[in-house]
Amino acid sequence: MESVPLKLFVYETKNGRKPYSEWFNKLRDKKLRGIIQARLYRIRLGN
Repeated sequence: MESVPLKLFVYETKNGRKPYSEWFNKLRDKKLRGIIQARLYRIRLGN
């Protein structure tokens, strides 16, 4: 079965806030940030 690439969107509130981006940017653990980014990359690839 072939993977289908997905497009991910960052949620933005009506007043322009981006809660995910705010949360992610506050993470201090670089390893954790890398793990999250790698997982989102795999999701985009459809895996």
